Amino acid sequence: MEFNYDCLHCHINQGLKASDFLGLTNEKKEILLKKILASLSTADFRKQNPELMADTWKVITSVGGDKNPYRQFKWDYNKMIMDIAPDLENSILKMDNLFKGYVYASILGNIIDLGPSHEFETDNWLKQFTDELHHMTYGIDDSDYLYEELTKAKASFILATIVAKSYSINCSSFIFKSFPGP
Repeated sequence: MEFNYDCLHCHINQGLKASDFLGLTNEKKEILLKKILASLSTADFRKQNPELMADTWKVITSVGGDKNPYRQFKWDYNKMIMDIAPDLENSILKMDNLFKGYVYASILGNIIDLGPSHEFETDNWLKQFTDELHHMTYGIDDSDYLYEELTKAKASFILATIVAKSYSINCSSFIFKSFPGP
């Protein structure tokens, strides 16, 4: 998998959002963004985005002075997700294909990401999530192949979403991946 150029704005968005969470002055924000751009200007675009994001997070934590600027944000989102987790699982259980339901839920769990420019409405999580779970189309959907390969395996190993040396752990991924599979 090569770098996706559509992800370039994610690096800038991470810097902007982290600087807001940290309450950085405009002068500090400018330094942060210039260092992110300098890092990207020398980046090897044959690497995958999570590898490049690790460098962006080194800049953010160095300039921002906090290794986890999203600490409270992640805590709040985890609490909100846990509050609606039973309803989310009920929505998955209503799907015709439970395996796909859990896979899609895991994918949708990554919608809570501060890098991309999309917005996620926290006031209406359950409705938005279940609507997307049941109606979203995926550019690439290899879930049937994944299921086929897993049924042939003697053992399986689940790797949770931990990216960039735990600097940018997606707070919801663990919760969505903790639902028991079919």
